[in-house]
Amino acid sequence: MYDSRFMTDFSYRIDGSSNYGANNLFTRTWSAGVAWNLHEETFFDKRIVNMLKLRASIGNPGLENGLAYQSFTTFSYNASQQNYFGIGAGLEAFGNPDLQWQQTLKRTVGLDAVLFERLRFNGDYVMQKTDPLVAVINLPASVGTALYTTNIGQQTSKGFNFLISYAIIHQPKQLINWSVSVSGKHEKAIYAGIGNKLDAMNKLNRSRNLDRYYDGGSPTALWAVRSHGIDPSNGKELFIKKMVP
Repeated sequence: MYDSRFMTDFSYRIDGSSNYGANNLFTRTWSAGVAWNLHEETFFDKRIVNMLKLRASIGNPGLENGLAYQSFTTFSYNASQQNYFGIGAGLEAFGNPDLQWQQTLKRTVGLDAVLFERLRFNGDYVMQKTDPLVAVINLPASVGTALYTTNIGQQTSKGFNFLISYAIIHQPKQLINWSVSVSGKHEKAIYAGIGNKLDAMNKLNRSRNLDRYYDGGSPTALWAVRSHGIDPSNGKELFIKKMVP
């Protein structure tokens, strides 16, 4: 911090995890931020706006997700498959030595303000891009295992969040403060760079869940059959039309 007006911070780290491929065990994460206390400037009148801070940051926050051994070729022993050489083993999953960490570039601009010593506001506008994504995809039964962990596509998201609070009772000398607050968030995210690589999974999901993965799709979208409700004559649901991507 300089002169209680300008602030900056920076971080850099290296992390390693055996959950990822032998060729990509380590990842580098970093972040940098700056802030400006406008209320500390000589030209600023603090009688109405008591505090006003502008903030901005950019970084690659690390995320270690996924299952243990997801990058290893694994087998399971089956005691019922005894043979001359010992206990039988079946293939559980194919390894992926090139499996990469999921990388996200996050950019944020924000504003903090206090008015009349009672009204507080905090707001942020956030932009994120995750590339590559870590995905577990389905494989044909003829392969010998049903799942395979790999990197595929990307996800971008934009949105904002805010918090507004007001002190109904504010008596700092008596250490009494009673406030009410309201918060909100809005975010829109879409997939890209997937192409037709997950078509088989989308078809399989029609009978399993409400998720679909395709370019331009949203990770929060739910795919379901539209309904007119229940037919009172027989108690059955009236479906309108089956929707597929």
